This record gives sequence, C-alpha cells and structure tokens, in this order.
Amino acid sequence: MERRGRLELRDVKVEDYIAVVFPRGQINSDILRVNETAVQTVRDFVAKDKTVAAMSLPDIWVKRIWLLIDTP
Repeated sequence: MERRGRLELRDVKVEDYIAVVFPRGQINSDILRVNETAVQTVRDFVAKDKTVAAMSLPDIWVKRIWLLIDTP
C-alpha cells in the first residue's frame, strides 16, 4: 500500500502495518507519551504482537523509552 503525505495516528489501522517506529527528538517523545491516541496506538500494536520501536540517541535514551514504559 502506497502512502503519501501526512498520516495522523488516529487514522492508523494496526492491521495495515507490521510495526510502528517513533522517530527521535526530545519534543516528539515527550508529547507522544501524554497523547492518548499515541498511547492507544502503542497498546494496539502490542496487543497484536507487532513491533513497537523508539529511535533515540544514547544520551537521551531514557526520555525516549518512557512512551514504551508507560504503556502496559
């Protein structure tokens, strides 16, 4: 399936993807971990045994991983 342009998290259908990867960036992860749509997206991928990843730089890794840690 070809996707062009911007894709909003609320429009993501878990069955259409094999993984979700959150890009690095301090603001990105801090905003995502308090965004209920982002948190629910992670939960949906985990519930379907799909890969969830967060890219990071070593010196700021701890902040990046909170999105994954906060998600049961």
